[in-house]
Amino acid sequence: MGMSVREPYEFHVFKCKTALVAAGGALSCVQAPKTGAWFLLFKSRATSASGTDYMGEGFKEGGELHNGLPYGAVKPIPTCLRNHLMMQEM
Repeated sequence: MGMSVREPYEFHVFKCKTALVAAGGALSCVQAPKTGAWFLLFKSRATSASGTDYMGEGFKEGGELHNGLPYGAVKPIPTCLRNHLMMQEM
């Protein structure tokens, strides 16, 4: 099922065996919460599926966050740098 954000009463039904969904531009209709504030408020860590604390690895001496100064030194870590660390971990 799908809906149009431009036409409020337009609704689509797709029937298929397999679907690949590629959605873009949804940022303007759903405002994401301030994820950085979540990390700061709850002192939480981001870990990979294998349990590696990739944010902690980035903070270590010579870690990836030291390449992005001054933004790598602030708390909470900006989302773009946190995503970059996650992609490096993959």
